[in-house]
Amino acid sequence: MEFYDFVFVVLVYRNPRDLAGFLASLAKVEGRCKVVVVNSFYDEDTMHEVEELCKVENCAFLNVKNRGYGAGNNAGIAYAREKYKFRYLVISNPDIEILSLPASIFAQANDPILIGPLVQTESGKRQNPYMPAFSAFRERLMCRFAGHPREWPFFYLAVALNKAHRIFFNIFCGEKSRPVYALHGSFLLFSVKALERLEG
Repeated sequence: MEFYDFVFVVLVYRNPRDLAGFLASLAKVEGRCKVVVVNSFYDEDTMHEVEELCKVENCAFLNVKNRGYGAGNNAGIAYAREKYKFRYLVISNPDIEILSLPASIFAQANDPILIGPLVQTESGKRQNPYMPAFSAFRERLMCRFAGHPREWPFFYLAVALNKAHRIFFNIFCGEKSRPVYALHGSFLLFSVKALERLEG
């Protein structure tokens, strides 16, 4: 089996142009990379366009039925684990532009870690952490009132509490490495030990 520092699983649906931008940004990654592109089938034209781009960029190509984000990523993860050895497996959206992915994170590769780096929208909004810490009160509000339109003010109160928590977390913790409760799924790095722990 070939060894890579990073194996990227990238799920594509209908938009190969985003994938081209993502692949161009891999030049900023320190270490050996392999990309597994999972095409969540939309139509023949986009499938062939994604497949051709994969041939040009030397990416593995996997075409799957469109069964959603989780199913597509799980197919890519299974493929990557079967075909390659790696330090980190990265799940990424195709519209991500990597600005930096330094080799310094290799020091943590033997730990069971899941890394959610700084992810910002084009407008500058931070998407990580999704939830800095667990809050039983917030969770109860969200679960209890999510499906009841008359009760939505309570649901939105829970959303506002989470947003306020994220703002304070980002102000006081900045870009420091910290344990968090939930990360945004647009770009996640899993160590091999973290994947094994999730399976167990």
